[in-house]
Amino acid sequence: MIYCNDSRCAVSRRQAVAFVALVSTVLTIGWVTAEDQVDQPSTAFFMPVDVPLVNVEVVVTDKEGRPIPGLTEADFEVLEDGEQVEVSHFFASLPSLEQPEGGGAVSTVPAVPHQELYLALYIDDLDTDARRRTAVLAHLREFLEQPLPPNVKTMLVQFDGELHVASDFSDNNSRLLVALDEIRNMSVISPAREEQALFRQMQSATTDQRDQIREWLDTKPQPFGGEGGNPRPPQFNEPDNQPLDHDFLPEIHALARNKYTRSRASLDALEQFVGYLHGVPGRKAVLWVGGLDTRPGEDLFLAYQELFPGTARREGVNPMMEATQYDITLELEKLLHFANSQRISFYTVSSLGAGVERISSTETRGRDASRVSGFTDIWGEEDALDMMSESTGGRTLADNRNLDRQLNQVSTELGTYYSLGYTPPSPGDGKYHKITVNVRRDGAKIRHRQGYRHTAERDRMIDRTLAAATLGVADNPLGIALETQSQEPRSEGGFLVPVMIRIPIGDLVLMPEADHHAAQISVFSVVRDEEGRLSDVHDRVYPIEIANDRLLSAVAQQAGFVLGMVLRKGPHRIAISIRDNNSMLESTAYVDVVVGTDREGQAG
Repeated sequence: MIYCNDSRCAVSRRQAVAFVALVSTVLTIGWVTAEDQVDQPSTAFFMPVDVPLVNVEVVVTDKEGRPIPGLTEADFEVLEDGEQVEVSHFFASLPSLEQPEGGGAVSTVPAVPHQELYLALYIDDLDTDARRRTAVLAHLREFLEQPLPPNVKTMLVQFDGELHVASDFSDNNSRLLVALDEIRNMSVISPAREEQALFRQMQSATTDQRDQIREWLDTKPQPFGGEGGNPRPPQFNEPDNQPLDHDFLPEIHALARNKYTRSRASLDALEQFVGYLHGVPGRKAVLWVGGLDTRPGEDLFLAYQELFPGTARREGVNPMMEATQYDITLELEKLLHFANSQRISFYTVSSLGAGVERISSTETRGRDASRVSGFTDIWGEEDALDMMSESTGGRTLADNRNLDRQLNQVSTELGTYYSLGYTPPSPGDGKYHKITVNVRRDGAKIRHRQGYRHTAERDRMIDRTLAAATLGVADNPLGIALETQSQEPRSEGGFLVPVMIRIPIGDLVLMPEADHHAAQISVFSVVRDEEGRLSDVHDRVYPIEIANDRLLSAVAQQAGFVLGMVLRKGPHRIAISIRDNNSMLESTAYVDVVVGTDREGQAG
């Protein structure tokens, strides 16, 4: 048979070989050494073939945004770096396609196993307009109260300078809705108010000076200068009518630097979260609400140039050049490459269409400046949100009265897609490769992630261990089991918490040696406390050796490892990942334990 996971396939061959092993190994996470002996069970051999597989989920819609059914692999063309590749795996998630008219299969090529979709609602409160936030979260609550497509698990994350997991992934939204209500009721500060205030100061300066000049000219109609003429008004700077004692540029730069710092913090947190999602199997989507800006301060520099053109020319102020030093486009592109490599699609909520007015002096010429309603860096935000959604195969949603309808369309898309799989031409080269998918259907619109990069195996194991600890997601094909044992108080403080890891040897691959059979596993571990703080990820490789003369003496037994950890009193989550280095199979599990009590941990 052919076994396929997210990134590779392996050919398996079961053999009726039984064996027993005596394993006396210790995994230490820098705190304490513990030993345990456990007999080992029967096994089955894998003959591994490392064949990387790239899966691309594709959404195909008509001009009205409705999914187009009935497509087969023959309707698609996939290119990597401009060169066509052969589609070896095809899957259509549309229920109507699973049993086409007349019977028979949709496709003659093997189908990718249907996987769950993990949907994360991500609220970035570091640079969000408070009024928009309230309305958007109300719409999102209504969206999450409705039935979502089958196999969708949701979670809630908030970033307010620190990353908080408000609700783990679950197919039950009751806890998530409670956490969402708590976040909705939190007060947030809108940094954009400072930018709006500065814009109004600049606008007011020009308006006040024009009014004063007009009044001065009404009382002194003679021309400026010349013999017998009136002197220029000394408090004004022609031709801008800008006060000589007020230079707005330093304030603009200060606000741009502050917003750049916030934008970088948001990117860093989002990159951290994307890394966690790397450890989550299958398809992932992030519904992102925030105020990221690719070019902080650019609108203020443009307003300065338009309000004070003479001064801007004399000082050599070029808005594009001034804003370049705060540009985060390259950092955002790097993040999106990372997200594409993890099969993550971004659905973003935009201010455009929300009734927010973008103001510059160009728009106010001929108008009463006192009637201007506001200012926002909406175009830089639009660039950021469009980049996030378009490059990852998601969508940008307009924050307006149609947001509910758009969210319903998202719900439909999450359950209606095509999956195309192919073997990459240059597997494991560590480079980012561009993906292009064409569909042979007139009038069709297509969305998909635009590239990928293979991640190093160790990095992938670290990310999946962190995902179990932070997001409560554990993929466990090897069937490993975790169990905490009796806790012991330590004289220096804290408690010794032994964790037994049991691995069914029947699911490991044993390679024949001279007088024994051997397996090799890599063990990764991390601990998360109730405040969300994480320990370092520790990893180590362990051999398992079984003497040939004992192979037939064991039936259905397990290998066991004990990890001894010294932890502080309180709730903790311990996450463990195992990799069979012969079969390349990986498994993760976690156990929740309250340290300082006799309560046993609850495994997940």
